[in-house]
Amino acid sequence: MSILNNWYEDTIQEKDGRYKGSGFNAWWMKPFVDEQAIESRVQGARNRETAIGLGEDLSDLNVGPNASTLDVRGAAIRKNRERTSASEEKAHQRSMQLPLAQLKANTDATNAQLELTRETNETARLDSNNQFALQYERMLQQDKQANLARLDELAYRKAADMREDRRYNEALERQDRKDRQASIQTLVMGLANLGAAFAL
Repeated sequence: MSILNNWYEDTIQEKDGRYKGSGFNAWWMKPFVDEQAIESRVQGARNRETAIGLGEDLSDLNVGPNASTLDVRGAAIRKNRERTSASEEKAHQRSMQLPLAQLKANTDATNAQLELTRETNETARLDSNNQFALQYERMLQQDKQANLARLDELAYRKAADMREDRRYNEALERQDRKDRQASIQTLVMGLANLGAAFAL
């Protein structure tokens, strides 16, 4: 029986990332072998080889037991993209934290100064020379508004960066789909040429 299993395994061929017994020899041996177990074993081995070739561990890719080698390739690409996106997001957040912290410190200092000025102005209003204090308070108020405007601008830039990152990821996915389709077409053409060569 193991000889038949080996013979049946020799008939297994790849089509669209799936490995199945093919041809007359596979057809007449099917009643005598456990075709699903043999094909599943070969598919699993090819999936592991594909994952290793892409620098991944098959168990980390979250593909099902019925996955094809194309599914493994897609999962590896997604995993790599997730790693890249996560590292880019962390770098972006780190780059935004320092300016936001500095701006917040400036705003807090301005608010403290503004509060102090308000307290001072309560007594200065009783004096005929309180005009200068009022002008100073207006200047601090303008500085506070400018800092708030800068905070809003930074938040807007961060949102724009995130939109741009999303567009970039979508473009990568579109290109990935095109590349996958092109590779499938190339594979199909190669198989057709190989079949034509064997037919001759």
